[in-house]
Amino acid sequence: MSWEFGGVRVYAKENDGKREQVIARLQPIGAGTILHIWGYDDEIRTFSGLVATDADISTLEGFTQSGLSYTLSGAEGVVGDYFVSSLQYTRTPDTCIVLFDRPGLDPVTPVYDVSLELFKDE
Repeated sequence: MSWEFGGVRVYAKENDGKREQVIARLQPIGAGTILHIWGYDDEIRTFSGLVATDADISTLEGFTQSGLSYTLSGAEGVVGDYFVSSLQYTRTPDTCIVLFDRPGLDPVTPVYDVSLELFKDE
């Protein structure tokens, strides 16, 4: 499935989300467990997929240093705005990819395996 993040097309292989509460567990001597709820994390999304072109990888690298959030959209429309927490990428040995929604790409366009961790901008 094709996603767009800040104008960069990401062809997702996996798309996971996560939410958590911050809970402290206290074990007093001679009593039961006491739980204190301190709050919750905003949504964290993890993508692994493919990105084509050096320009798109450079753009994603810039997102890791900008301090700004960017719009994430997919088949269901706009999902929300997210900050890039981390980006990992590896250039694949493949240099040819058929992308029906990116006509005109050079057949030797570099392809990257990427992993993105995104924090929801609430």
